[in-house]
Amino acid sequence: MKYYSKLLVSLLSVLLIVCSLSYATNGLTIKNECPKNWVSYSSSCYKFVRSNSSQFYNASNYCDLYNAKLISVNDFEENDFILDWLQDNDPYRRIWLTSALVSYGQNNWQWTGDLSKFINNNDLWLPTNASYERMSFNGAAYTFSYTFNKWGLIRVDNQRPVYSFICEFHNTNSAGNSYLDRGIDYGLNIHNKSLVPRGPRITVEPRDVVFDISGRSHSNQLKLRCVADAHPEPSYTWYREDHNSNGLLVGTPIDPLDDDRLTQTDGTLTIFNPKQETDKGKYYCAAMNVYGRVISQTVSITFGYILEFNKKRSIERGKENWGKSISCDAPQHHPRVLYYWTKAEFPNFVQEDRRVFISHDGNLYFSSLEKIDRSNYSCQIQSLISSTGRFGPSFPLVVEPASNGQKLQFANGFPKSFPEGPLAGDDIRLECMAYGYPTPAYNWTRVSPTQHMPRGYSLRNDGKVLVIPRARIEDEGEYVCKATSENESLQKSVRVSVQARPRFTQPLDDQVLGEREQLVWDCEAFGLPHVTYSWFKNGEELSLATMSPLDAARYTIKDNRFMIDSVQRERDSAMYQCRASNQYGSAFSSAQLRVMNLKPNADKDPMPLSVQAMVDQNITIPCYVEAIPKPVITWRKEGQQIEDRSRIKVTPSGLLQIARVRVSDAGGYECQAENHLGALSTKTWLVVKPAPIIAEPIQRREIARFGDTKTLSCEVQQSDSYNMEIAHVWLKNGLMINFDDPTTANKYSRTETGQLTIRNISYIDQANYTCQAQTSIGTVERSGTLLVRGPPDACGAVSADGLTQFSARVSWTDGSDHLAKIVFNTIEGRTNHNSSWTVLAANISAQLVQRNQYLHQPIPVSGGPLVVPPPAVGGGLTGFYRKTFLLQNQLMPWSIYEFRVSATNEFGQGPPSEPSAKYRTDMSAPRFAVSNLRGGGGKAGTLSIKWDPLPVYAWGSNEIWYQIYYRLNGTYEWSKRELTSAGGLTDAYTINVGSENFYKLFDVMVQPINSIGAGPLSQLAYIRSAQQMPWIQPNNVHGVAHNSTSLNVTWSFPTDLLMPDPESSESGKLVGYRIRYWPTGKDPQTHSLTKLKRGNETWGLVVGLQPDTEYHVSVMAYNEAGSGPESESFRLRTFKSAPQRAPTSVSAEFLDDTTIKVIWRGVAPITTNEEPVLGYKVRYWRYDEPISSAKDLIKPLGGDELSLVLSNLVPGETYKLRVLAYSSGGDGKMSSPELIIKIKSQPSES
Repeated sequence: MKYYSKLLVSLLSVLLIVCSLSYATNGLTIKNECPKNWVSYSSSCYKFVRSNSSQFYNASNYCDLYNAKLISVNDFEENDFILDWLQDNDPYRRIWLTSALVSYGQNNWQWTGDLSKFINNNDLWLPTNASYERMSFNGAAYTFSYTFNKWGLIRVDNQRPVYSFICEFHNTNSAGNSYLDRGIDYGLNIHNKSLVPRGPRITVEPRDVVFDISGRSHSNQLKLRCVADAHPEPSYTWYREDHNSNGLLVGTPIDPLDDDRLTQTDGTLTIFNPKQETDKGKYYCAAMNVYGRVISQTVSITFGYILEFNKKRSIERGKENWGKSISCDAPQHHPRVLYYWTKAEFPNFVQEDRRVFISHDGNLYFSSLEKIDRSNYSCQIQSLISSTGRFGPSFPLVVEPASNGQKLQFANGFPKSFPEGPLAGDDIRLECMAYGYPTPAYNWTRVSPTQHMPRGYSLRNDGKVLVIPRARIEDEGEYVCKATSENESLQKSVRVSVQARPRFTQPLDDQVLGEREQLVWDCEAFGLPHVTYSWFKNGEELSLATMSPLDAARYTIKDNRFMIDSVQRERDSAMYQCRASNQYGSAFSSAQLRVMNLKPNADKDPMPLSVQAMVDQNITIPCYVEAIPKPVITWRKEGQQIEDRSRIKVTPSGLLQIARVRVSDAGGYECQAENHLGALSTKTWLVVKPAPIIAEPIQRREIARFGDTKTLSCEVQQSDSYNMEIAHVWLKNGLMINFDDPTTANKYSRTETGQLTIRNISYIDQANYTCQAQTSIGTVERSGTLLVRGPPDACGAVSADGLTQFSARVSWTDGSDHLAKIVFNTIEGRTNHNSSWTVLAANISAQLVQRNQYLHQPIPVSGGPLVVPPPAVGGGLTGFYRKTFLLQNQLMPWSIYEFRVSATNEFGQGPPSEPSAKYRTDMSAPRFAVSNLRGGGGKAGTLSIKWDPLPVYAWGSNEIWYQIYYRLNGTYEWSKRELTSAGGLTDAYTINVGSENFYKLFDVMVQPINSIGAGPLSQLAYIRSAQQMPWIQPNNVHGVAHNSTSLNVTWSFPTDLLMPDPESSESGKLVGYRIRYWPTGKDPQTHSLTKLKRGNETWGLVVGLQPDTEYHVSVMAYNEAGSGPESESFRLRTFKSAPQRAPTSVSAEFLDDTTIKVIWRGVAPITTNEEPVLGYKVRYWRYDEPISSAKDLIKPLGGDELSLVLSNLVPGETYKLRVLAYSSGGDGKMSSPELIIKIKSQPSES
């Protein structure tokens, strides 16, 4: 509080006699731009004032000093701008006061800054926060909600001195504000900003350098670069940090002339042939000119390397269907590296999928090993700064058979975060890996401090990896990975803590002060861990213990505040720096202090010779003067000193304001500024003219219908003696309508006489409209409010009570009816089980009840905490009454409900309300039966039963289980099994019915049960128990070669002896046969393959074999229970290879219009590994069809001429043909290229 009072006084001490006219006047130029340290958006300027001790009154006074007001937010775009600025610039999450006020006991909010009302204010508020939403709180402020992970408005007590605040003014009102904050050019009449004398500021900080030792052949130098802005241009010096004999860290200047490896150009230091023993270390630069000296951040030079892998590595072993991790065992390296894995040989890289994963730390993981994983593996690494890499040794992975698969469990250390200590701005990678068979699926959620996932997050690697790009502080919290595999699931969390390097949120500003004035500098930086501050003068750290007693008596250093009492030009004019540091780095903010005295001067913006105004207008006469120290300000008219009156006054900052100008105010005015250095007098002449009259103004209250077109009039009359050009301008809620904006061209139009036409009217058009008639000397205006009739606004303050198993009473407040009575409402609901909204009651007439006299007061509800409804938007009775309706037998038991309500009037249905708080219904027994009861299969002697489990919303409680009823078909007594520990998601169960009861028909029913009671039985299902495996082996296995790559195998099997009970007609059903084959001389356990042959046919074709190779073949029968015994093997050999050469010299000649003769030259075997040629085939097909549609004509070997005749070809068609030889080994190679034959078309009949 004391500091801000001093700040106001200090600002007032700056000489500013300005006028901010809302119109252009002769001889006066108004600059529509934002002053220094103000933020521009649309047509307004904003100043975000950080404080923890302001309240509404002194915040308003501070804004008044700049001819500004506390902020008023007029549309969603402006609200989004505020939220974005706060998100990017306030990591400390302050509470930012606005101009909003509300009438006590009402919901009538208003922006006091521009006297406009809230527009759709529900959308500006944060979701309900009981610690702020109190009836006695009459203000509104922006703050950050960690629960909802976003910024928004809350209700506050604006009289408490705890707030920061936001000022706003229209940019046409900016004249003179630049003089309140003295810039470095204060007192200098230099219009080219680049020529303003100023001390250096580092604009390009040096960066850490890692030199790649292995890349010397490509580049054998490194550079450190530092750039500063200054006038005159600065000189640069580089320093290396070393410890002196006392152990203190000091900077040793680097002279490039002392080492021929060094060169320096401006702020760039180049080191040729870098040497680790001499060049590794920390460095910083200094920039200096006549106004002072600044230093840069400290950076380091390091040297990159990668050592060698161990040359040998032992065998890795794992079990089939069990998880496995393999470490890369990378050698030491700097900086970090990328990891790659190869399988079998380079460059066959391991491909990641649902089952295989390469972690960020280089380890290779398998959720469950398979036989195809047997191979040799090698890990490779590559440096991030170059193409340098290393190849690890190759080693085998042996996959051993296992009798069962691994239960679901997380791999060691998962889930995990990379990096382990992330900094703000880093990409965070959260990894999750679980072992288990079948392969698990993954899902990531966030549980604290909010359930909202970070902005821009993505899932990769089949859900195993959650990536948070450019992490922010609010992204820290607890994240949970859930792995699911069939009926198993498990979850585990990982904690993410985001740290931050120092970043300035409030940098230093240049200060221009007079002798003996007080300097107060505040800098603010954000970092985690919290930052510490140091202050520097001309590059040397300030310490009260080491400075002169004279300075120590005047200097105050307290964390981020630096003060000098009674500044002196010779001792204190310099460059100053604030340094913010934590363990992750440091940041500098630099500024210049100029100490000077200045007699009053108006050279920059001289007073215009004359100023024109219109009768009844308000004006402020400008007088721009720069002076240090503060002068005495005097205004005179016609030589007479002006004293403050009700209509004419001089502001504390020296502005001359005249309200409701009269003709008698015309005349000569003089502004005089005087301090001990001198005096200045500037004069102007005020000309007063009559104002034009708006003859047909907009009505105070205009009414339009939703969707219609409305025209608002603004016709102007003016005096004949002052006939001025008129420009019509329309404002909506104080903001000018841009008729040239293509996005609103279909909405607004304006005629030459000033009429405004609004098309397709909606509620966003319901606003205050102002017509301004602008002349060269001023503006007249008239305003009116446009009201829109149409469907109601959204309802508000929705709550519920009296919840039972199936019913609840819902209450709400209707929104604005928009001048048409609300005739009925519609209630919708959604649950924790289904996020879609469902109509629960439509077109209802609700009961109207007296509302609690304190609006927005917490309402006690059943089954939950106090719920505070958001501010309601409404009219009519909504300020004092609520509606209520009983939803009877409409809800699901033990479900968490949210409700929303919409209203309907004669114009239609309005939008739904915001969702209510969450409410839970009571428990009940299940009301629904399970469905899709089925089963069969499994191990002999078992009855396998499956069903579709009840969805969670139908459980009626927090858990359910199932009871199974079963009996042998044709019997009367039921058996039952109650699955009390299986859970509600169970969808299968296997019952042991005895090995004698295989493939028997059973009657089955399933019933859901919870702690309240049992639900209905399912429909009766008929399910057979499992079959017995075949117990007879096939016999008479025989085979012949089909060609060089396939064998035709036959066998016999007594299907009437399939099961051990041949008398039973229901003993089982054969599915097919398994044909097992392997090359002679190979181990059948490791080299055999199996072909499935479904059906009862006792033959099969085995393909994909090697030519002229002997194979063993055996056969076994199988059914749903498994495979029977294997037959004795039969040994047979494939044919030799098919012809390896293609026929040549293929040609064709026409015998008639549709017959051709094809001739070719034959082939001879290349080697003895080919079967003898048996003949040739001519393969032909239509030109526009694929070769798969080709036909073959066969020419057996024999005769002198190799030729074939193709007849009955289609006239007009084009054919392709190729010739090939065939043998017992199969078809040989075809001739090439294809021969193309065009068949003549038949002449048409005349």
